[in-house]
Amino acid sequence: GLIASLPKVRRATAEKMATEHAVQQRAAKLRLPERLVLGISFQAMHDYVKLLPADAVEQCNSNIPKKENGELKFPENKELNGYVNQFFIEQKCKHDGFSVCERMQKEKKPGVGIATVFVSWFLDTPLTVLLDALDQYLAQHPELPRDTCFWICDFVIRQGAAAKT
Repeated sequence: GLIASLPKVRRATAEKMATEHAVQQRAAKLRLPERLVLGISFQAMHDYVKLLPADAVEQCNSNIPKKENGELKFPENKELNGYVNQFFIEQKCKHDGFSVCERMQKEKKPGVGIATVFVSWFLDTPLTVLLDALDQYLAQHPELPRDTCFWICDFVIRQGAAAKT
């Protein structure tokens, strides 16, 4: 077809645009809010994780709610994982009601766009493992540009009770 006849660089851009358009069309058909088709690039996620405080795990663990009997409601985190990440994301969401991707988009930061790859992951997984897996995925799929945006619940869904619906 027409896209296949383009030079490699232009073909990748055209394929990305076509995929993003298809995602937007499906979302519109399902009447999903635009914010739910956003995603975050590997580099933006890497940069975001680097900005988490050095004592992020300790801060999160010290805020785990307790049951009536005084026991922790959830197990303590052993390392920087999805639960710790969500704890910090929720703190910001309580103030403005936005997801990470929405906030990035409003601030016109690079690394946010239409998600074309859906990622399901166990929140107890260390963030370093998630980042390594995404990096490897991009390496194994050279047809995808490095700025491919991933739909990852932590970054796309508004976290916390104060989140706007």
